[in-house]
Amino acid sequence: MIDFQKLANEFGTPLYVYDAQKIRKRIAKAKKVFEGLDAEIVFALKDNNNPSLLKIMA
Repeated sequence: MIDFQKLANEFGTPLYVYDAQKIRKRIAKAKKVFEGLDAEIVFALKDNNNPSLLKIMA
C-alpha cells in the first residue's frame, strides 16, 4: 500500500504519482485495439510534459 501522506511530506504538494506499469498496460491495450488500422496513438504535451512520464509512454 502506498503511504501518500509520507510521499507528500517528503516531496511536498501538489504531488502527482503515476503507476508506470498501469500506463504501459493501457498503452499496450490501445495499440492492440487499433492494430491493423491506419491510426496513431498521440499524447498532448500541453496536458503534461513531464520527461519521466513521456519516457514511460514512448
